[in-house]
Amino acid sequence: MAKEEVSLIDRIRNRLNDNAGKELIKTFAEGDSLLQVRSWIPLKPFFKLGTGGDGFPCGHITQIIGKPDSGKSTLAMEGIVSCQKLGGVVFLIDSEHKFSMSRLALMGGKPKEVLVTPTDTLEEAWDAIEKILAEVQTLREEGFKNPIMMVWDSVAASVPESMLEGESGDAHFALEAKLNNKNVRRLRQSIDKSEVACVFINHYYMTNPKTKYEQPELIIKGGEELSFMSTLILKTKQGAKIERTVLGEKQQIGRVTRFTVHKGHFHGRTIVKDVNVVDIGILETAEDLEKYQKSLRGEL
Repeated sequence: MAKEEVSLIDRIRNRLNDNAGKELIKTFAEGDSLLQVRSWIPLKPFFKLGTGGDGFPCGHITQIIGKPDSGKSTLAMEGIVSCQKLGGVVFLIDSEHKFSMSRLALMGGKPKEVLVTPTDTLEEAWDAIEKILAEVQTLREEGFKNPIMMVWDSVAASVPESMLEGESGDAHFALEAKLNNKNVRRLRQSIDKSEVACVFINHYYMTNPKTKYEQPELIIKGGEELSFMSTLILKTKQGAKIERTVLGEKQQIGRVTRFTVHKGHFHGRTIVKDVNVVDIGILETAEDLEKYQKSLRGEL
């Protein structure tokens, strides 16, 4: 019987794996992803339409960047609620000290089951992240397989210790970037191995061109390495107010928010998605918003 001929590619792969004593070279089929997202914190359909992913990817870093009151925290809370409903564990690195637990409860979350670590400095935040990742690894070794999510609110609010002591200006921005770059490189592998869905809330700013040949550039706070290590970066933009009339006066009950993929590795077919952000969460359609408005008392 003739010996089956081994292809050149198979021969190379087998030789490298044999020499390494392990699966050094892996095989990926057309439907496989190099990202190897093994699980997700599932989110509402608008998220998949906008990003191509089912939700926040476990084992990866997602950044949500935007200006105040543009839906960043609400999107993170949607993930927290989803994680808790799946029997998962949620950690919160609280650097801004304004995370609304009452809002989380209104959205269906369980505030008492969120493990909160308050921090005041950037060094404290990264120390907390490292300790949490070590605990998560222990949980995984003990057989806990449910989703685990870590929210950092926010990267931009976490300042180096030296800034609290009075230093300011470009020097502290450089130190901030250095600390973030160093720590994200050091801990990225732990995030992957423990399959934690890391959701970092952040801000950005636009550069001011100094010559007519330059263009404004969007800069995400915290250093280039943090952005480089993020699998998904979503940009939120504040839109029109959502209002109702109470006793002849206009009352704001929410805002339209636009979600844009600033960086995404799921596929290249992303879309800009507008949603309605209200106190009970993110409403995807006009019908959802109308139903919500009718449920409110006091509308005259």
